[in-house]
Amino acid sequence: MKILIITTDYYPDLTPNTYRWEAIATHWVNQGIEVHVLAPHRYSESGFIIRKGVQVHRKGSNTLLDWVYNAFKIKKLRNRVRTEPDQGKPAKWQILLNKLVSFTWRKIYWPDGSCLWYFTARKKAVQLIKTYQPDVIISICLPFTATLIGSYCKRKFPNLVWISDVQDPFSMLAEQPKNNHTIYRSLNYRAERKAIKTADKIVYTLDRAREAYARTFGRRKKMHVIPPLFDDQLSRSVSELPALFDTEKINLAYFGAFYFGIREPNAFLDLLSQTIEQYPSLGLKLQVHFFGGIEPEFMAVFEKYADLSPVLQFHGLVERAVVYQRKKETDF
Repeated sequence: MKILIITTDYYPDLTPNTYRWEAIATHWVNQGIEVHVLAPHRYSESGFIIRKGVQVHRKGSNTLLDWVYNAFKIKKLRNRVRTEPDQGKPAKWQILLNKLVSFTWRKIYWPDGSCLWYFTARKKAVQLIKTYQPDVIISICLPFTATLIGSYCKRKFPNLVWISDVQDPFSMLAEQPKNNHTIYRSLNYRAERKAIKTADKIVYTLDRAREAYARTFGRRKKMHVIPPLFDDQLSRSVSELPALFDTEKINLAYFGAFYFGIREPNAFLDLLSQTIEQYPSLGLKLQVHFFGGIEPEFMAVFEKYADLSPVLQFHGLVERAVVYQRKKETDF
């Protein structure tokens, strides 16, 4: 059997999709299945590598920002491990560029920020299908752009089995829409309904997500749940990692990203600021650590709480094995 996976996230990106699908792809290879992955290109990487037996093909830029990073050969790539001291804080040019993109490009693109990847990746996917003749193609959403590529390939090669993997909702993600809902809300639903009709199977990580989709779009029989995976090798992969936290202090740690309307730091920072103002001695005992990529708009929120700067530490993106170790070290 041969499988082609279409995804914007793959090693060395540090994202949930990467961890999930690299583990699955490697497992399939160990079972004797030939696995190919189509992912966006980064200027510092080869267009083709074999990692753990998985054949990874890279072509095109994922987003407009990634295109800029590739064009100007910027080393501080998103979703990658960073080791410089200011790894949690974006440069001023990044903040300005992000604001410019937010007020212009993000108001008009469809279906999401990865739309620039669509035509390049679609052409490469067709080439890979003709060359390697996979039996199954799997598209990973979000972004929905990958779903559109999978749908195109299914229509062009109808004998292929297409599995649409939905890690996060697209049209129903009202709290953090992936495009301008004022313009595209109806189009989002129509496009996702068509994709669900075209796909042979649709996969979700949660029963609630599957049920929500089934209520909205029907097609329940082709919808399945594959829950998140747990890696039991992590505890053995960080045995030599030195301790990071000051054991004389109370260490709190947050692991993950922030999202408007879903997870925002404002309430916690406000609570922390008022608490330290009322109990100043606590500020000398407390250390709050943040692990994960923090977007410029959220770093601007942290900068409003200058009084908390001695208490806060930003560690940026780190390997999942490091997260496992730091969680064991923290007090809360």
